[in-house]
Parts: sequence; C-alpha cells; structure tokens
Amino acid sequence: MRQHYITLLLALLCAGRSQAQITLQTQDIPAAGDSMFYSVASMPMFNSPGSEGADQTWDFTGLNAASQYVDKVSAVNQTNLVYVLFFGLPGNNFCNLAKTENNGPSLPSQTGLEFSDVYNFYRNTANAFVQKGFGASLNGIPIPVPFSSPEKIYTFPLTYDHRDTSDYTYEVSLPGIGYYGRKAHKTNHVDGWGTLKTAYGTFDVLRIRSVMQASDTIALDTIGRGLRIPLPEEVKYKWVAKNYGMPLLEMTTTKLPVVGFEIPSRIVYRDYKKIDTGVNPVEASTSQINIYPNPASDFVMIETERQKSGSMVYEIISADGRLVHRIERAKVVSGKAIEFISLAALQLDAGLYLVKVSEENGQNVIRPLIVNKP
Repeated sequence: MRQHYITLLLALLCAGRSQAQITLQTQDIPAAGDSMFYSVASMPMFNSPGSEGADQTWDFTGLNAASQYVDKVSAVNQTNLVYVLFFGLPGNNFCNLAKTENNGPSLPSQTGLEFSDVYNFYRNTANAFVQKGFGASLNGIPIPVPFSSPEKIYTFPLTYDHRDTSDYTYEVSLPGIGYYGRKAHKTNHVDGWGTLKTAYGTFDVLRIRSVMQASDTIALDTIGRGLRIPLPEEVKYKWVAKNYGMPLLEMTTTKLPVVGFEIPSRIVYRDYKKIDTGVNPVEASTSQINIYPNPASDFVMIETERQKSGSMVYEIISADGRLVHRIERAKVVSGKAIEFISLAALQLDAGLYLVKVSEENGQNVIRPLIVNKP
C-alpha cells in the first residue's frame, strides 16, 4: 500500500510539471496598441544559450542592460500612407499587424544612404504568424519592401519539436546609386521547453532555434560592379510564452570562421522601463561585429551595431603587426552599420590579418580575417 501511494505521488508530480509544456496560438501574438520594452544586454559573448530538450531551466537573471528600446505594435493603417497602400489592402501583400524594428537592415557607408524608421509587416492567422516584408525610410523617403514569399515566424499550434522552413528574397532600388537585395533560407526548430528566468520574471516557455543562411547582392556605381556577398550563418534562440508572442528573450549568435562554433553577439530581453536617474551610464562598447565573407579575397564587409551614433575607426593589421589599411568615419549611425573594404585594391598577400574596430570612447574590438588570393 505504501508503494502504491509513492507511485501515485510521483505520477501527480510528473503530471503537474508537464503543464509547463505550453502551446503557442495565434491569440498569443501582441495586438495593435501594445508596447514592449526591451533591454540590450552588455557583454553578450560570455553567455550561452544553454541546453536543448524537454523540461529545461534557462537562467538569465544575471544579464546587465547596456541600453533599452521600445517596440510598438500597431495596425497597418496607423503607419505611413505609402505602407498602407502596399501592405494594408487585400491581396498577396496584405498584413494585419505592424511593429517597429530596432535592429533593421543596413547599407554600406559608401552609399551615403541609411534605413531609418523601420517597420516589419506581419500577417497573423489561425495557422501561422508570418512576415510579408518591411518598410523603411531611405534618406527620408518611405519605401515598402515586400518579400517574394512569407518568412515564417511561427506555425500554429506551435509545440515542442516542431520544424518548418521558409525561403524568400527581396530587393531595394537605390535611386541614382544602384541596387541592394537579399536571398535567404530559414529553418525553425522548437528545440526545447521549460522555464525561463530573467529580470522580468519566470515563465513557462518554448525555445525556438532559427538558423538563417543568406546572401546579399549589391551593385554600386562607386565600385563599378555588382557583388554577391555570402553572409555568415546566423542562429537565433528565441524564448516565447503564452500571452507573450514576441520573444521574452532572443540571443543572436554567429559562427566564427575556421573553428565553426557559435559566439553570442546580441542578447535582448523583455524588461521593465528603466527609471531615468539623471546619471549617465558607463558607455558600452560595440555590441556586435560581423565580418564577411571570411575567408575573403576581393572584398570584406564589416557590420557593426552600436548603442549610439559616433565616430569609428576601421583598421586592418597584418600578422606581423603592420597597419595595412585605416579609415575613419566621422559619424556612424546607431544600430547597424556596414563598412565595405576592397581587398583587391589593397593588394594584400594571402594569410591571417586582424580587423580592429575602435570607437571614440576608446573601446575597440578585434576579429581575425583570413585573406585568400582571388
């Protein structure tokens, strides 16, 4: 009889814990009018996404915020009229939700152009939550950018071990300058469920591992030809909960060349709005640097993300310590920025080099670059 009660107690405990395995549905997606405060974590490279699998606990309560931003969800008809005419009318591009985007696309500094006031446009239905495109101001002119096919964000009902894929392209004409486009393949896998702990609270969650393989095409009059630029494979880990359809925490990682393992480059997490104490926080260094392609031969792109606008210095240093290239940009915009460097023009020998990116506050980041002969 005693063994019977013990067995029954264990069964009840297991049954109670299984309730933490949630299912995400269309009604869990934020509605128009919602605002979500996010903190960008400092020093993301020293964090790990943790283990995959069932009944996990992911503890990120030790994260410290370097900056904060707010994402605002709205109806499409509350955005720019150009976007309403493109994404708000019945048809293939119809969307019923828009969200501001803090980490939008970027263009090389040589173009003299930058995207700002970026909106992502989504369609939320009983079957799926997908992105149909984005809209951005290009030097003050609003430009809608539709995807050739939807990018799958969630497929409903979203449960543990679900997998899906999506392929899409988009292109942007750069008036008087050239052309920019992207081709992407994305896979989603719900690789875990369990408990997420952050400064915002403790939640029963699903974890989604999204892998993006993409390449950009850019044609600029200033460089005289079109270039296809393979991007480093990007992996995003996203923790989602009931009634919190947008991630409670999102970790972006990139694979280092040669060694191949993932290094966290950006972590954002839902947080409470910070109280302005009137004291300036210690300025954080650049939160993300990607170098691609790597190895490289003809050219290299240096993509940075920083918390505020300011000057930056880009340097290429040989293995024996010689400075082989240096350029200073007086004003690099906050968010993402891209620097294009022609290796062919530098006539570098094949081998290992270091790329050093320095900010005006003295912070710098160094990354390896392997140069091959064309």
